[in-house]
Parts: sequence; C-alpha cells; structure tokens
Amino acid sequence: MPVTVRRGEDVWDLHKLLRDIGDLTLDRLEKIRDFLVQELGGAIERRRKFQTEFPAHRQVSRIMSYGRTACFTIRKSNDDAMKQLQRGMERLQLIASIALYDTFLRTKYHDFVYLGSILAEEDSERVTFSFEVTCHVSHFVTAYKELLGHFEANDDAAINDFDLNFRTVQPIPLTVAESVAYRGRLVGPCSIDIEIEKPFTRMTRRLRTSELLKLISQAVHHQPIIVSDFESNDETAETLEYFARVNDTGRLSLDDFELDTENAERFTIQH
Repeated sequence: MPVTVRRGEDVWDLHKLLRDIGDLTLDRLEKIRDFLVQELGGAIERRRKFQTEFPAHRQVSRIMSYGRTACFTIRKSNDDAMKQLQRGMERLQLIASIALYDTFLRTKYHDFVYLGSILAEEDSERVTFSFEVTCHVSHFVTAYKELLGHFEANDDAAINDFDLNFRTVQPIPLTVAESVAYRGRLVGPCSIDIEIEKPFTRMTRRLRTSELLKLISQAVHHQPIIVSDFESNDETAETLEYFARVNDTGRLSLDDFELDTENAERFTIQH
C-alpha cells in the first residue's frame, strides 16, 4: 500500500519520492544533503534566536482586533491612482506576510485563520481605504500593529528586527471586503502560504478557534452555515445555538468568546 502524507489539498507519495532519490547519483545526493543541512540548519538557528532573544507577545484570553481608518487615500484625478492602489495593497500584503512568519518563528502556532477587512469609502475626489485584522493568536495582531507603525515611520532598523528571510508560495489574494477569512501556514523552513479559506462545512467534536473565525466570517456576510459532516455533542450544539441567535438578533461580539491562553485554538462561549 502506498504511504501518503496529506496537508490541505497536497499529497506526497513517499514511496515515489524514495524511488526518485534512489535514482540519483552519489554526487547529486551529496549536493542535496549539503543544501538541506544549510537551509534547515539556518532555519533552526533563526527559530532558536527569535524564541530566545525576542520572545512572543503574551497570549491573551480574548480574540484581538487592530485596525486603521484612512490607511491610505487615492485621488481620482491622479494619473497614478492605480499604481498608488497597488502600492497600498502591496504594503498590506508585505506586513501580513512578515507578521505571520514572525508568529510562526516565535510561537507554537504554524497554521491558523485570521480575518482581514479592507474597506473603501468614496467621495467625488478620492477613495479612502481602511483595514482591520482579527485573530485569536495575540502575537500576530500585535506584530501586525508594530510593523505598520515601523513602515509608516520608515524605520528600517526596527523592521530588520523581524526575520525577512522567507518567501510566500503565492501572492496573498487580498480582497476589498469585510472579515474575509484567510489561512496562514508554515509550509517549509522559510516558506509560508496564505490563502482565502473555503466555507465552513465540518462540525467536529471540539471546534478550533480558527474554525470559529470562519463561522464569524460567514455570519458577517450573511452566508448560510451548511454542515455536511456533523459530530453532535454539547460543545457543537452550543456553538450552533450561538450562531442561530446571531442570525435572529444580528448581534455578534468577540467578547462572547474566551480563549485558553495555553492553547489559543480552544475557546468557550460566555453568553
């Protein structure tokens, strides 16, 4: 039977990988070994350095949000309006990427969901963009806030306190909308992946806070919650009852959820 490892939509056939390695010459194998030792060794040393010298921000018991109104403005009469928009979006993309990688380096959280909002207000002369990030991993929100301040102050020295030696697997698909659910993952020693999450469909015995954020995103967008894989118990019933009340009353507050500070992927509903 072939052995496979699954992560998201990716599948690796380990038997095939071993066969491919077996077909390589000794010289090629030695080059691959040296490359892996160098890359993995460097990543491990960076992780140790950041966890020792720059410990993570304290995990709090609440889901955190940070936003900025009028983050950047584009004048309609400006011939470079589209270039300004692109630069503004690229800055938000870069800040999110650095904050995520910093979180992966300094904490135990390497795969989680956050909500990103980019909103536009338009008048006769200009379009003003605002943004907000919401996440249960406290370090990510705090790092995002710090980085935005450093970028606005053009403080390169402070920005360089963050490890910039990473790459994103694909461009971040930023969307001008409220509370879009994004998933950030560490997919290699120096590689991260950020993608828009698919709708929530699976109700397990213990919901992770990342899944809760997906439910919040759907509630904000008035999207129906359709569960095809359901495990019934007191916790799942309480969660469904909560979102049924949200649907009836239109009231949803992040203060209704308390996080386990030892494991931010665990939560309880307070109301």
